[in-house]
Amino acid sequence: AVGVADSAGGNANAAPLAFRASARGASITLPVSGGGARRSSRRSAAVVASFGADGQDKDKPRSDGSSKAVLEKAAADDDAVSLDGILRSRSGFTKILCANRGEIAVRVFRAGTELGMRTVAIFSESDRLATHRYKADESYCVGLGETPVGAYLKFENIIATAKSHGVQAIHPGYGFLSENAAFAKRCEEEGIVFIGPRSETIAQMGDKVVAKRLAKECGLPLVPGTEDSTSDVEDAIKFAETFGMPIMLKAAFGGGGRGMRIVRHMNEMKDLFNRASSEALTAFGDGRMFLERYVEAPRHIEVQILADGVGNVVHLGERDCSVQRRHQKVVE
Repeated sequence: AVGVADSAGGNANAAPLAFRASARGASITLPVSGGGARRSSRRSAAVVASFGADGQDKDKPRSDGSSKAVLEKAAADDDAVSLDGILRSRSGFTKILCANRGEIAVRVFRAGTELGMRTVAIFSESDRLATHRYKADESYCVGLGETPVGAYLKFENIIATAKSHGVQAIHPGYGFLSENAAFAKRCEEEGIVFIGPRSETIAQMGDKVVAKRLAKECGLPLVPGTEDSTSDVEDAIKFAETFGMPIMLKAAFGGGGRGMRIVRHMNEMKDLFNRASSEALTAFGDGRMFLERYVEAPRHIEVQILADGVGNVVHLGERDCSVQRRHQKVVE
């Protein structure tokens, strides 16, 4: 899209500004020749240039080249396709919410804006001045009276906010509710698109105990571990007495290195189990743990899979994630 200067010396940046406003779902007042101003809708503000084989703009008026003529042409053509219309047509969403905070929420809002969607932020009371709430078109406080982290885990409040403000889809970001099958299920029940796996898939893969059970059914070799998750440290002690040390404690629902501890001596078990369980409860809303024999100096190789929900599945190749700090990948 090319901004055309007004014939009477108007703002040469008017058209690009209109495109930016259109991409954010807003209207903007543009100067036109002959005095006065005109309020441009998203459709009329976004002028899409099409080019012929000779590289010339076929839609550009040849007579006077004024911004007024360009805008009037776009406004008169009710079927003119705007930039945000082209992008939005690919997903059908016009308004999305990110159930997260910080950097990931900002990235989601930026992508949504580039796709012509209105974006909605949520924030806890302690995050009222956080950057991410000001990067969205709308922002709402959730979880009044909750802890700074707990506010982002109370998904019924988030869903109620989404419904009351016309949100069509929720992006969970990473951490928090991104691997919470109950949250994805509630979104499905309320007719809100959960941008991520189906609730059934999250339930199977998000619960490490269930995931290991499925892997076992497929005949894959597994590290010795507990068959079920537990919140009782006595179960952990019994497992250690059977399989020996060292033992790895892992949050049954979660990831990112949180809720994990290595136990090398039996007298450490109770303290480390309680710490890991408390950390998992705070981070993921569930403090249940499962145990595995700890493998010293392993190689951590991943193959990520991407699917679109209609049967198209690709893998993204192998990647070595062995370089870690605090059980979290440093290089991917």
